[in-house]
Amino acid sequence: MHSKQSWFEKAAALADLDLDDSAFGQNDDTASAKEDLKREKKALSTLLKRLLSQPLPASNIHLKKTRYVTAETASNYERSVTRSAIVSLMENGEHEKVLKKKCRTISARYLQNMKNRKKRGKRR
Repeated sequence: MHSKQSWFEKAAALADLDLDDSAFGQNDDTASAKEDLKREKKALSTLLKRLLSQPLPASNIHLKKTRYVTAETASNYERSVTRSAIVSLMENGEHEKVLKKKCRTISARYLQNMKNRKKRGKRR
């Protein structure tokens, strides 16, 4: 940034132009603002990764369903933990694939049975 500024100042001096210092100050402000945003983004992404790596509450424990979190429900969640959110999501994705495959085979069998029934009905 400094090399561009000095180059610009040299060109202005050769052209006998007066420079306004406020234009250079704005560039420094935007650069520092960009750096602040990058740091904040990095901090938030690490926080997200940390939160996603925490275990989820166990689904096999019967927890009382409420609209609001109370001290009792929070303590129940703390006692019951399972896999991390990412592992759980991946397992659910695999389970969905298996269910879709089963659904396709069942629907194919059903369609085949219906065709066979229609053929039997025409023969009679």
